[in-house]
Formats: sequence, structure tokens, C-alpha cells
Amino acid sequence: WVGVGGSPKPEAVVPSGAAVIWGVRPAAYRWVLVAASFLFMLAFWGAQASFSVFIGPLSAAFGGSRGLVSLAYTFNLIASAAVGVVMGTLTDRKGPRLAALLCGLFIGSGFLLASRATHLWQLYLTLGVLCGMGMAGGFIVPTVIISRWFQTQRGLALGLAFTSIGISYMVGPPWA
Repeated sequence: WVGVGGSPKPEAVVPSGAAVIWGVRPAAYRWVLVAASFLFMLAFWGAQASFSVFIGPLSAAFGGSRGLVSLAYTFNLIASAAVGVVMGTLTDRKGPRLAALLCGLFIGSGFLLASRATHLWQLYLTLGVLCGMGMAGGFIVPTVIISRWFQTQRGLALGLAFTSIGISYMVGPPWA
């Protein structure tokens, strides 16, 4: 196949400075990144998907209605949307590693603190805001990583990685 202007079809675009990693050539390593992105999103979205399992027990524990407890999920989505722009900018400027680390810290601290919550407002702050801030990277980080490593087969790579979101909604609640 010859591209526009007679140039050959571009192969994998390997970021500068990439070398053999764990004995895997850079062209093959990009598929390792797809698998890692799949697992990253499976963990993030699995935790998100399992929220519905806990609505009944949380409303009993906090003495609120299911609607009041569900507000935590609403705050989660709002925080994720609001922080998404910040995570995207951070990923562009500092790379995906820092953004992934921050997202993991936000989600981890959100769940840890939520386990100690005694009032609904604490649930809103922990599961809603903190976990929502972490979820902001659930799309951004894997998309940036895969897009940087794939010039060809980008759609296939993104599609394979993003199937984890659908799978997480099937396996997350039963694991919870």
C-alpha cells in the first residue's frame, strides 16, 4: 500500500527514546500497552459499575433514601467531567504516568475514606467528588497512550482496550 504522495504506509510510531522493554520490541510492546490499558480501565470502571450493588446497604446504613445515596454517583459524574479537562491538560504537559498516578490516588483515597464515612455528605465527598476526580483519567490516560503508540491500527487498538468498559459492567457488580 502506498499513501498520499507515494510514501509507504506508516508503521507503528514509536515515541522517541523507546527501546526494547522487558525483552519486547517497541512495535510489539504497543500491544502490551493495549492490554495494560484494558486492565487499567477494567479496574477503574469495574469499581464505578459496582456502585449500584451498594445503594440498598448504603441507604440502610445512612438512613437516607436510595435517591439521596444515589446523589453520590451524580457528584461522581460531575466531578469527573469537571476534572477531565485538567487531567487532559496534565497528560499533555507531563505525560500519562502522572495523570494515572493521580487518578489512582484519588480513587484509592476516595474508597478508603468512604469506608469510614458516617454521614451522607461524607459519602458525597468521598465516593462522589474524590472518586469522580479519579475517574476523569479513566478515558484520557489510555486514549493518549494508545494514540501515541499507534499510527496504524489505532481504531482496533482503542476498540480492544475500550471493550473493558462494557466487560467491567458485567463483572464489576458480581465481584462486589
